[in-house]
Amino acid sequence: MNETRAKGGNPVLFNSIVRRNFPPEGVTEIKGSYEKEGPALVDTHGEYLESPRRVAKEMNVPFIDLNKLTHDLVIGMGVENSRKLFMWIPAGQYEFCPKGKIDNTHLNIYGGRIVAGLAADALIEEVPALAKYVRRYDYVVAKDRSGDFFTVQEAVNAAVGGGKKTISILVRPGVYEEHVSMPKSSPRIELVKQTGAEIW
Repeated sequence: MNETRAKGGNPVLFNSIVRRNFPPEGVTEIKGSYEKEGPALVDTHGEYLESPRRVAKEMNVPFIDLNKLTHDLVIGMGVENSRKLFMWIPAGQYEFCPKGKIDNTHLNIYGGRIVAGLAADALIEEVPALAKYVRRYDYVVAKDRSGDFFTVQEAVNAAVGGGKKTISILVRPGVYEEHVSMPKSSPRIELVKQTGAEIW
């Protein structure tokens, strides 16, 4: 942090996101970081979570408890639904992982976007001056699997049933060889193309 300050930067510290580690069925009393505030996940980080909090206090820098934010997110989604955030891969779905995978530590693309949104919200609450740099999109189109859809048309189709008056769609770099059709009943759609994105 001293190096960051020396270069004119303003450091902000986060702690780690939570692991999706629910207690075994039938176990109601556990030692977790937030057990006094309601249901809790089983903590596996220990002091690792508190180190950045202490350093932030000692060095007078903003601290964001991303572990608490993601803990509440996972608890709110529940045991089954919270799997959508993490790298749960069914057996036989992909050639590169034929046996499937159960990973309650690492986020998938959807989970990454959700948690990034939580982090951004918390960041601008701690450092309001950064709010003008935050950009939000309803859907992201990307060829490299980093978005919600592979084609612009898929995003437009999803926007129709989104229930919002205005839908923003970010198109990441790549060549999209498609004719995009806008349904008559579609909401107002804002299409934002990043540099290198081409729609034919």
